[in-house]
Amino acid sequence: MALSTSAASSLHAVYQDHIQREDLSHISRRGDDGSVRLYNLPSTTVVRAIRGLGSEVSSICWTVSPKDDSGEVWLACGTKALLFRINQQEIRSKLVLSLEDASDVLSVTKGDDCELNELSISPSKQYMAYSTDDGEVGVIDLTTREKETKPMKTRHASVCACVKFIPDRPSELVSGGYDSALLHFDFKQSALLSRYDIVPPDPPSMTMPFIISVSVSVAGVIAAALADGRIWIGTGGAKASPSAGKQKPKRSRKWEGLRDSAGCYTQIASGPVVASAFTPDGALLTCSLLGKLAQHTITYDDEKVEVRTIWSGEIKTLHKVSAIAVSEKWFAVAGFGTDDKGLVEIWCPTQGVSEDMEQLSIANTQTTQT
Repeated sequence: MALSTSAASSLHAVYQDHIQREDLSHISRRGDDGSVRLYNLPSTTVVRAIRGLGSEVSSICWTVSPKDDSGEVWLACGTKALLFRINQQEIRSKLVLSLEDASDVLSVTKGDDCELNELSISPSKQYMAYSTDDGEVGVIDLTTREKETKPMKTRHASVCACVKFIPDRPSELVSGGYDSALLHFDFKQSALLSRYDIVPPDPPSMTMPFIISVSVSVAGVIAAALADGRIWIGTGGAKASPSAGKQKPKRSRKWEGLRDSAGCYTQIASGPVVASAFTPDGALLTCSLLGKLAQHTITYDDEKVEVRTIWSGEIKTLHKVSAIAVSEKWFAVAGFGTDDKGLVEIWCPTQGVSEDMEQLSIANTQTTQT
């Protein structure tokens, strides 16, 4: 199933939020034309749109209440973070929202050249982390009226592409950048706790090992997707090893996911790996720039880490991929087609995750006017 837009705008990411009911899955898409579209899968009909934001929408964070399906959508748009309360009474009847409908507008960075890249909401919903073009990583406390930004004391030497909170660690997050560095922070103290620098491959690659995507599983395993076609997996911060017969390790004072001795590199593509996400059962989903989608299992103990690819497939409708999102029922892959129009391709596992995964391929079933 492919969701398309008539605008000549590529899509950089998708965001899914699967509520605790099997019949409902929300998906939102963002593009460089300053627009967002929301869908209720498996329907390809747009249920709500946000337009005219003035800048490229680089990231989406969506939180939904299972009680009443009310949703709050945070958008990274240029140097600002915008909040839309989708089911707020005043705008509930509007199918197309605009900047004037935003409930909150935060000026996160200073200067037009320092744009936001990724937003991330903490599991508690209290904090929102951000990353920027000039390497800054910061946090905003969403429960305070001022919502002041709190940058970390250490920044990346180049673009900070991604930032993620670490599950079960209330004050810790990790970021990745084009300086090939992973930085681990105590964000309440704005302090750097640990760092890991990506090691170039041997033999050397023509492509620098930029970090394009970072994912952290519920168990505390980290995956960094690299521009040279590799992924780096770090298991030092995992809560418990899935290896049979192993005793559950004692919880450490801080997350140790960047520990060199508990990591490994795996070559999974010939070109950039642009997206990664952990599935609810702990498997890792990855996608390359040219559309090689794959799922991997990660096993580890005190002596080694092993990554095994259990299936792979080719994206059909996208010319280039930029992001993926997962829920219990769907895999969504975003990018653009040969005509540079934004597309999202939806994959639906039929009976678990297996080689005979059914791909819904209803291309161009829904076109939205911009």
